[in-house]
Amino acid sequence: MAPSRKVQRAPFVLQASNLARAHTILGLTSFLTALVIGCTLHFKKIVKNGVAGYPQEWFPSVSATIGDWYPERSVFQILIALTSGPRFALVFLQYYVQRSTSSSLPFVVFSTGLMRTLSCGGWVYITSNDDHDAHDVFMILYIRRRRIALASSFFLSIIPMMYFFIQHKVYRIPGAYTHYAFFEWTLIFIDVLYDSVSELDFTEANLQVIISETINTINSPIQQQTAVKSGIEKAHIPNDVKRTAVKPSIDNVIIHQKSIVTRYMVTAEFLQAHRSYASFMADLYLGYLFWSIYTSLIPTLFYFSVWELGIAGAELALLAILSPGLLGIMFFRDWASLRSGRIMLHASSILGLVAYKFPKPTQRLMLVALANVLLCIEVVADWSGINGSSTYYQSIVHSGSFFGAASSFVLYSYKNWFGYAGGLGIAVFLMSIIPQIIVNTANKVYIGRTYFTAFFVTILLYLADVWTVAYAFVPGGQYLRERSDMPGPRIIRAGIWTVHFGIDNEGRDSQRAMSTLIKDMELDIVGLLETDLHRPVYGNRDLTRVMAEDIGYYVDLGPGPNQHTWGAVLLSKVEALLYCVSSKLSSNSVSYYQFDSPPSAIPSWRTRPSYLGVPGCEDPPNEGTEEDPLDRELQSIELARIMSSSYPTPVIFLGYVVTKPHAPRPSPYKIIAEDGQLHDIDESDGDRWCEYIFYRGLYRTSYLRMSRGKVTDTELQLGQFVLPRFGYNVTDDSKNARYLRVHKETMEKQHWFPMEYYGNDRDGGKNGHFYHVFGTPLYYNIPDDAVL
Repeated sequence: MAPSRKVQRAPFVLQASNLARAHTILGLTSFLTALVIGCTLHFKKIVKNGVAGYPQEWFPSVSATIGDWYPERSVFQILIALTSGPRFALVFLQYYVQRSTSSSLPFVVFSTGLMRTLSCGGWVYITSNDDHDAHDVFMILYIRRRRIALASSFFLSIIPMMYFFIQHKVYRIPGAYTHYAFFEWTLIFIDVLYDSVSELDFTEANLQVIISETINTINSPIQQQTAVKSGIEKAHIPNDVKRTAVKPSIDNVIIHQKSIVTRYMVTAEFLQAHRSYASFMADLYLGYLFWSIYTSLIPTLFYFSVWELGIAGAELALLAILSPGLLGIMFFRDWASLRSGRIMLHASSILGLVAYKFPKPTQRLMLVALANVLLCIEVVADWSGINGSSTYYQSIVHSGSFFGAASSFVLYSYKNWFGYAGGLGIAVFLMSIIPQIIVNTANKVYIGRTYFTAFFVTILLYLADVWTVAYAFVPGGQYLRERSDMPGPRIIRAGIWTVHFGIDNEGRDSQRAMSTLIKDMELDIVGLLETDLHRPVYGNRDLTRVMAEDIGYYVDLGPGPNQHTWGAVLLSKVEALLYCVSSKLSSNSVSYYQFDSPPSAIPSWRTRPSYLGVPGCEDPPNEGTEEDPLDRELQSIELARIMSSSYPTPVIFLGYVVTKPHAPRPSPYKIIAEDGQLHDIDESDGDRWCEYIFYRGLYRTSYLRMSRGKVTDTELQLGQFVLPRFGYNVTDDSKNARYLRVHKETMEKQHWFPMEYYGNDRDGGKNGHFYHVFGTPLYYNIPDDAVL
């Protein structure tokens, strides 16, 4: 039986361009994946460095992204390891295409490529945390070599990168490392793009990698077809050579000639294909220079105005931007359209860039002003098209009038993010119509006149913008300056809360939980009871410290801990001048009253600050206990006498009164309300026991009861009031006028309380607090004849 003959397999052909493409995809994927994972999982950790952290630093460096934290470090190392195979193949194939017997440069490039590949492994697997110096050395070796087509971008990026690195490492300036990181990432992407250009070389050369079981594959039809396509035709080899079997010596000649042709072809095609991008980047950079120098003119000259505290004469430098008016002169206009003229105008930007090097402000102002004279001419020459270009702009938003009007309405009507969205819409609208405006105004007959007028209006707007905050001695400042004599809401929010010595229901400190609720309620005045923590059993704490620092309250701790039993604190956004009580109360004083009691000494005090121009009183007492009815009666009588003596001065009583609503005498309720000439904040609320709010001489607009959450065992009660205009009293103090119940939508928004506190025991609310008893704040309308 004859031996079986082994079937020869067809050669495996791999396009070399696919290797270059795989290298590019894997390289980009490895870096971008690590960046996304790192920013998602460890953003604040990877932006932190030895100088600063977030928010001063807000973008991570390459080293921190790929080497500091799991899992992004591991993901990157796996992907970059997969990239190493195509990378080595890329280096060898580039050498194969470019090798020459007459030059050693291809071998030098080949050796450098191997060094870069190995150094890449060095800075990838030796992270900055492992050995910072070794990591930096490998990184520097890696970024040394670049292709000519991308060399300019690369070396331009190195200069600012090193500058910001010095600012970070030597001068330790917070935020400098973030700027350094941007240029570091730029170098990485330029490096990947550099290697991706090899795909064009391999495609033009039709370079293939063939794997076969036999050595004599070069004479196969596949190889002959490849040779005809890639090398022989392009190198103009005679037809008889094309038909013959390609020998190794001929192959070397073909590849050498082919590589020369391909190299120039690829370079020319690359430059032609990317010419528009290069022009765009150049325009972008020149535009950046112009706007930087243009906007530096006003700060440079305003230094003199601030120093002189008046008109210093340097303001005349603003006239520098009127230089486009010179384009109305035909000779000057023709010169600006010439190539030599435009080169000189572009070069003038150097004057503005180097101005910071001069020590004297006058020298800097002169250079910046001169640079603006020339640059404004140059940019107007571009906009008006007199430089020979035929560029015309088209508005992005064709039906933009409605869009711009709607955005303006949103900007002026709303605040916060919604108002910001309106401002963003205006910015988009203006950017869409400005090109068309430039086209419409670029009448070549009246270029100088048109832009002179435009820049003159700009100067007027600049001056008006400064005058809105100008000092009184600036001419015309009294007409344009911002002022605060416009009427605003005269709203006071006052609350009373028994806070159980600052210990919550779980035995932890409750200061921050209290601070959050009080801040959300925007309380102007709040009385806190059971606040005497200046004893060993309460840790000698200051319950008001967090609220005073975070929210900005003035604090009145009241009498010392040796003069009372429970403690009562008054927090107010209005500063009150404290001094001893006198027989005749001033309109700006605080008076303390302490009531004698056989079994105890319970403090009560009243304040008398001038709030929004209206004298007022606020009394947060802690008045007796259920076990001492005589104490409560005597103290209530004295409190009522004190408050009645100041009638009709506005009063807000915030107190802890052990009584039921409408309880007959000798219970404190009627004594305080009737003898003190006060109104209960809501007489219909019969579900109260200890906390009460009374008032007089004010318009009550809201009343709410907030659940205690876990902060304490007692709720927060809050009243909202509006002060009458200075010199006026409440016009109608009848019960019908005081109880005009309305929905909150009837009131202006500044009267509304936060919506997030609507809820119940099961859901809703915030931090366990919600509007309870009524389920909502109660709102009351202001009488129509009120003078506010």
